[in-house]
Parts: sequence; C-alpha cells; structure tokens
Amino acid sequence: MSGPVIGSATRPPMTFAHRWDAAVSSSGDRPFLVFEGPDGSVAEWTYREFDQVVTRMGATLAAAGVTHGSPVHVAGAGRPDVDRP
Repeated sequence: MSGPVIGSATRPPMTFAHRWDAAVSSSGDRPFLVFEGPDGSVAEWTYREFDQVVTRMGATLAAAGVTHGSPVHVAGAGRPDVDRP
C-alpha cells in the first residue's frame, strides 16, 4: 500500500506559502486577525495588511543578516502590537 500522492507532473505540492499567497490574492480585504484588548479596544487586520506586516518583518530580519536556518527568538506580549502598514 502506498502513501498519499503529493503534487503531480501538472500541479506542484501545495505549501503553506502557496496557500497564504492564494488567501491574500482571493481574500485580501477580508479580516484575518481580530483582537479585542482587555480595555475593549479592537484591532483588526485584513489578509493584505497582515501580509504587509510579515513582509516588512522578513525584510528587517534579512537586513540584519538572518538567513534560512538562522535561529530567531520572538518574545511577545500575547497581543498583536505591530504597526499598521
């Protein structure tokens, strides 16, 4: 018995990056992340806005010399305190 077939000659395997790009393309203006703070304030990011934040962070890390396989440690406050794009 063989395992599942992943990808094919006509369709490559679907990676997270492929799925994310497809979601941003098809749902860019839809909410991706909605956070309500303890004070009742609400922060909301669309797929496109969040993609811009991730792209900006990737560029910042790359400029600091981070490459594939580099360890990156993230300490956060448990809420999305990122600047809006």
